[in-house]
Amino acid sequence: MGFGMQRWITSMPTRKFFGKGNNNRSEHTENIAGHDIKEMYHLEPNNLENLLHKKYSPGYEKVLKKGLENESQKQKLHGWLILIISLAIIASLIFYLSDLLNLF
Repeated sequence: MGFGMQRWITSMPTRKFFGKGNNNRSEHTENIAGHDIKEMYHLEPNNLENLLHKKYSPGYEKVLKKGLENESQKQKLHGWLILIISLAIIASLIFYLSDLLNLF
């Protein structure tokens, strides 16, 4: 067998071309039986309260605060750019449509 060919693929029984049932006989079905899906795949929400009480070193706090300030400055810059570009597009549409509709 090649690198990608697995034994369970070759041992699967044939099935109807448009059959409803997909009886996938896997070697690992007995491991899943009897377990809760949430328990198996860790779908419960994470508890992050311990991060609120965590104490950081003063140097690391400075690094975190500087990173947050840089992010907020970037967000403000992006907001202003979007506002300016949208106003420019609206103004150009008004001038273009005013020539077509003789508004001014």
